[in-house]
Amino acid sequence: MNLLICEIKRVFKSLIFLGLAFALTISITSQVNEKFFEFKAPNPNQDSYGRNLTDDLDFIFPNLISDLYYAIDRNSFDTYPYGFYREKNLEKDELNALKDIVSDILNTPYENIDLDNIKIPENENFEEQLNKIDSIIGGGTFYAKDKYKVHFGKKNISYDEALEDYNLMKNSGYDTAFARYFSDYSGIFVLLLTWFMALYLWNKDRKEGVANTIYVKKVSSLKLVLFRILAMSIALMVVILALFSYYEIKLMNINGTSILNPLKAYLIVFLWIFPIILFVTSISSFLTIATNSILLGFLGPVFSFIYIMLSSANIFYNIGYGLLIRYNSVGNEAYFLSKFNLFLTGRILWIAISALIIVLTALIYEKRRRGYNAFKNKFATKNRTKA
Repeated sequence: MNLLICEIKRVFKSLIFLGLAFALTISITSQVNEKFFEFKAPNPNQDSYGRNLTDDLDFIFPNLISDLYYAIDRNSFDTYPYGFYREKNLEKDELNALKDIVSDILNTPYENIDLDNIKIPENENFEEQLNKIDSIIGGGTFYAKDKYKVHFGKKNISYDEALEDYNLMKNSGYDTAFARYFSDYSGIFVLLLTWFMALYLWNKDRKEGVANTIYVKKVSSLKLVLFRILAMSIALMVVILALFSYYEIKLMNINGTSILNPLKAYLIVFLWIFPIILFVTSISSFLTIATNSILLGFLGPVFSFIYIMLSSANIFYNIGYGLLIRYNSVGNEAYFLSKFNLFLTGRILWIAISALIIVLTALIYEKRRRGYNAFKNKFATKNRTKA
């Protein structure tokens, strides 16, 4: 435990930590919208009460088919390959192929389709057919199996539904709803910036000769690697929790304490962000130690950027097994609660993956230690022989 404390102190004193803390603070605070600070009940006379996500296929499926039908009619398809918008136009044979798939899904000749009377298909494999549609168009569409529910499931809510959501957030703690919104932005910047922490510290050891001192200490490689990665992860997590504390205090000052649940809110932030930090510090440590160089590790932010761009079209209510989960909204409490077990399972999964990477990193680190000790012992033996 003393080693962990020493590592944490070392991280806090490092220039890279101070730089990352500053960058995270500026990045996250620039994105959080102040309109979500005040928690108010919906007004019966509002023009709009926003939109929520529904899993109801009776609502989703007609929207999907109508959108696809008009896109085929116009021969104009909205796509987001690699996160960037691109309008796609198809050849005649490709349009005919889409019409055949739609007819097969609805079990109706294409020319007889009635958009006012669309029913959920009885074909259990229709989602695979949606993937075929996405493939024919060229990918990046909202018709794909893993995207259509989120895009076509956004539903305008009534006053009664808005009031129900308000009461649910009030009972759960408004700061837990805000914690999801805060974590959405925090996760993006943590995924982009955390790579530099491990690259800097492991390389600093190598340059300053600290590694040679560590190699000969009677501490297991697993303990050394584990505590170093935990120290980096804990230090960055402290920054995120400190930032959230700033917003928690704001929420408290504006709304009082009766509708807040700080313990639950901090737990949401921790479960959301810590697996991202732990994974990135683990994989960047692995790359740095395995290659004995920082060059490969610098590709990490590039991969993170591509990953974020690929998921950018689905920024609302995206709870699943992905490393970066998105919930760019305050509200729809019922939907998050219905996905909470999935949320928890996904976060535990990434912690387990990180643990495996730490073990692999420790094995590589141990080989390097043995190599150094073997060289040191051989050198000492030669000196004794000459004497």
